Amino acid sequence: SVTSNFDTVTTELMLKNENFSVLALAETNLDACNKNLFNIEGFQSTYQSKINGKHKGSGLAIYLKESLLFNTLESFNQCSPNLESLFISINNTDNKIPITIGVLYRPQI
Repeated sequence: SVTSNFDTVTTELMLKNENFSVLALAETNLDACNKNLFNIEGFQSTYQSKINGKHKGSGLAIYLKESLLFNTLESFNQCSPNLESLFISINNTDNKIPITIGVLYRPQI
């Protein structure tokens, strides 16, 4: 979960010495109202809230470079006992064609 492993994840990313543009996470165990508690410098984020009443193994997040313009694709996003999904469209690409990125998670039942 992000709440227990966030510092480890961000440290490992910095050690990779790569210039990531997008990071997608599953099992965040967070709601969108908590997103400001878990910032990555130079990134913005969007969240799919966890399943109500479920305390573990739920929730999705996408972190994007602050320079990227994006829209959340609400028609593709869902949070159910069988599937969680979070999709975005990045609008400022060099080839003018939006890039769609998604993260899917199938929770254990």
